Amino acid sequence: MAEYDKYYLDEDYFGKSYKELIDFFKVFEPKGTVLDMGCGQGRDSIELAKLGYRVTGLDISKVGIDQMIEKANEFDLDVEGYVEDIYAYNEIG
Repeated sequence: MAEYDKYYLDEDYFGKSYKELIDFFKVFEPKGTVLDMGCGQGRDSIELAKLGYRVTGLDISKVGIDQMIEKANEFDLDVEGYVEDIYAYNEIG
């Protein structure tokens, strides 16, 4: 069990997405792909996907990734999630 798994037992543990981040991406064109490293429960990933972005989220917590994917599926959003240690992640290409 990852350290954060215990926190993610509470829905929306870290609260809502960052307003300033979402405001920036609302007007940014073109809508493309976003990599959210340390996405947790997907508070930013979900909101970015709602704006039309394709989002890939990485987090060490399987619980957080599962919650993000479940929420993305509820809204039929283009979100992928992977259980990865962001400090060891080295995907190029």
